Amino acid sequence: MSARRAGVVAALWCAALAGCGRSPEEQLRAIADAAPTAGRAATVAALQKTPSKGADWLSDAAFEAVERYRAKKEALVFAASVLDVGKAVERDLGANSLLLFNSLGLLAFQAADDAMRRGDLAMARSVVMGGPSGWQTDRYWLVNPEHDGLASIILFESGERAEALERLDTRALASEHLQQVQAMLRRRAAQPSNSP
Repeated sequence: MSARRAGVVAALWCAALAGCGRSPEEQLRAIADAAPTAGRAATVAALQKTPSKGADWLSDAAFEAVERYRAKKEALVFAASVLDVGKAVERDLGANSLLLFNSLGLLAFQAADDAMRRGDLAMARSVVMGGPSGWQTDRYWLVNPEHDGLASIILFESGERAEALERLDTRALASEHLQQVQAMLRRRAAQPSNSP
């Protein structure tokens, strides 16, 4: 481990465990700042060690990640980590977390889009349907066809072609965007060079 990375990881743990005299929001910001250097596993661990817990805290973490995307700051590792923590605490969230689930779904979309723009298919696959499953409802997909289309593209590119096309077969009539994605993926599936 390089000296720089060791320093970042130490700062990450300070922010997570003791807070270093910081408010919960400042702790989240410090963890988010350190995430790109510390990496996903260390960031997940730091998020899990913070004294704050529950749906409100997870909502704040998701909000911090979204705000970083809006401000054009580095957010991918932090966003992926928030989704991982959301998945880990899913049973504790309860069914009344509709707003939180929606926020995490939109964060999954932003992170997957970011990863695809970087050419990181593995990261995109890990986040496109990341976080708790509570946001993955028919209603969410109906209202967010861009996310649905991106999920299908990522599945297709990841070698899950049959699942991608089947997913679109059940949803494409609901959206012109999904019809376009479906047509594109069917053309690509029919090309001999793309045979599995």
